[in-house]
Amino acid sequence: MYQAPSYWRSLYYMRVDFVPIWSTGFAKAVQLIKEAVQGERNDELFYNELINLAPSQEQAAIIESIRNDERAHNKMFREMYRALTGQEVTGVSS
Repeated sequence: MYQAPSYWRSLYYMRVDFVPIWSTGFAKAVQLIKEAVQGERNDELFYNELINLAPSQEQAAIIESIRNDERAHNKMFREMYRALTGQEVTGVSS
């Protein structure tokens, strides 16, 4: 059984002391982008499981659309990482 990503329960997503990524410094920004790649991949896997569990084709199609958005986000973050570092993201699932 697939477990929802732990960061969904994280207080990080409820922070009120938000700091823009560009003020964190280059190394930290690159690390956050790398973490976002993994987060989007985890989300994709979660939605894949929901698609398998969907009670109807119509609901599966809706979830597929959401899953495809996660794939697009993953690609965008990977492109950002490549543009900033000249390298591919390593050490995370693809």
